[in-house]
Amino acid sequence: MYPFIPDNSKAIQQGSLGLIGLVRKDKKYNYLINRVGDIYRIVRDDQAAYHAGNSLWADAKNYYVILNESFIGVCFESKFDGATSLDQILTEAQIISGRRLTDVLRARYNIDDANCTTHGLTAVAPKEMLIARHHDWVHFFPFEAMGLSNKYKVQPPSITDYGFTYNDEVLAKKLGGKLWEGAQMAVEEFNRRAARARVSPDVLRLQLRDRYILQARKTFGLHPQQGDVDDPRLDKGTSAAGGSTESGADQSAAWKALTEK
Repeated sequence: MYPFIPDNSKAIQQGSLGLIGLVRKDKKYNYLINRVGDIYRIVRDDQAAYHAGNSLWADAKNYYVILNESFIGVCFESKFDGATSLDQILTEAQIISGRRLTDVLRARYNIDDANCTTHGLTAVAPKEMLIARHHDWVHFFPFEAMGLSNKYKVQPPSITDYGFTYNDEVLAKKLGGKLWEGAQMAVEEFNRRAARARVSPDVLRLQLRDRYILQARKTFGLHPQQGDVDDPRLDKGTSAAGGSTESGADQSAAWKALTEK
């Protein structure tokens, strides 16, 4: 991506237009916010965009599996790989516009703060039982600036309730060598649950993997044209992280999940 300076204005504009065309063609997100803070609606709020793929989240009442259908996807034009701070990812204009869009969508659809999260915290790889299938916003998302509670302190249900885990490669290449706070607590909680059930964490993990895949298939069955490359019905490996010019943030809409707690 071009440095965000006046001399690059034309190149930045051309890059944004190219990205908008790509996400519109593939219906990747409901909204895109470019580097100058312009907000583009890509897919209508009442239609599913293909922003989440294999993913999992939960609130106090429901589990949400495959978030394309139940969450509104918001993309920030940015580059996440290699970033070591927020100011290397988002511009001030993007943060301001992101807050405004968040406020509008939450008011319009009565979206609970608990269901405003990021793609990296929800994405999973069911075949390998790994978290962070995509790792955009596993760090640095400005929850407070968006008027939201810090989801990095929340135990992800993918770990506590479904047994997803991580390996050395995920830890080193996607998580910067360290789990976020909520994930650390979730790993400890999952191990305690396995001990109470008197089974090894690996045995419990395999049982819960089947639970996730069954629920994912139900979701894909309702909307077979979702076109997600990580459909658990297909024998494919984990997909790569999102393109270098886009990072995603997911915000729950008002629809109910298939599975209640």
